Amino acid sequence: MVNNLAILIPNGAATSVTNVTVSYKNQGGATLTATQALSVSAAMPYATATFTGLGMYVPMNDSANLDVMVGTPTVASGATSGAAVNVSLNTGNASSAIDNTFNATDSAGSALIVVNSGTDIASNGTFYVRKSIPTFAMIPTGVTIPVTGTPIYQFSITADAAGAIEWSKLVFNVSTSSASASTMLTGVYLADSNGINLLDNTTSSASTTATTITVDLTKNATQAKYQQVATSKTYSLYATVAGFGVTGSTLTVSLAPDTSPVANGAASASGNTSWSDRSATTHTISTSDWTNGYLLKNFTGNTTSYSR
Repeated sequence: MVNNLAILIPNGAATSVTNVTVSYKNQGGATLTATQALSVSAAMPYATATFTGLGMYVPMNDSANLDVMVGTPTVASGATSGAAVNVSLNTGNASSAIDNTFNATDSAGSALIVVNSGTDIASNGTFYVRKSIPTFAMIPTGVTIPVTGTPIYQFSITADAAGAIEWSKLVFNVSTSSASASTMLTGVYLADSNGINLLDNTTSSASTTATTITVDLTKNATQAKYQQVATSKTYSLYATVAGFGVTGSTLTVSLAPDTSPVANGAASASGNTSWSDRSATTHTISTSDWTNGYLLKNFTGNTTSYSR
């Protein structure tokens, strides 16, 4: 029977968490919950939610689940955009940040005050606080053979109901049957649903390599350096297509995901995607409320493919 335990959250994320709730089953099989506020100490690297008198049942030589949930305020109420929230179960070891909090008893009444041989047990994932988030979705182009003047890729960006988002950079993965995508595709540009080119014609705001197309609005000289999405917008990627008339020609295009997080920064922050939740008080492309595409939805399985 687990009686007492402590849940740890990094101090840097503590202001973005209102409370911690644990859910578990007792000996009768009933699901119980308990909620505690965080206690923050500048002398420790973690803020702590301490739970006592739980009565969480763990069968002999078996296991039981403990679900941990955190409450987060809105950014307007004090949460920090980009705050990384993860939780750990404290060891209970006297040498750790929280001394001898963990307590469990076996059927004979013997107490256990150290868990996991004295090593904190980390959760499986990290959650990131955002004021709002975009969702991407591929849209079929409606053509089977890519030709100049028709989109080679179409997609939508939808903002969460919590508020508008902005984006400034997108990278597309490209694979062709030729030696290089830059040979098959030239003059690449991105247009909105009205057919308006979002890029300058005289800058490097779109570039093509052997395997990627990069659209970077921050490099625009006269056009806008970002796109704001209040509800939903549709975009089309165009190119001058050469060398697709030969049998066996292939072309695939997809949005390139980001596989690891970055700290919030300006719109020029590294990554395949640069977007903002517009959480800064005075938001610009230079404020530190921009991030990359890590964990954004629908970056997998979004490939448009052509073959001849």
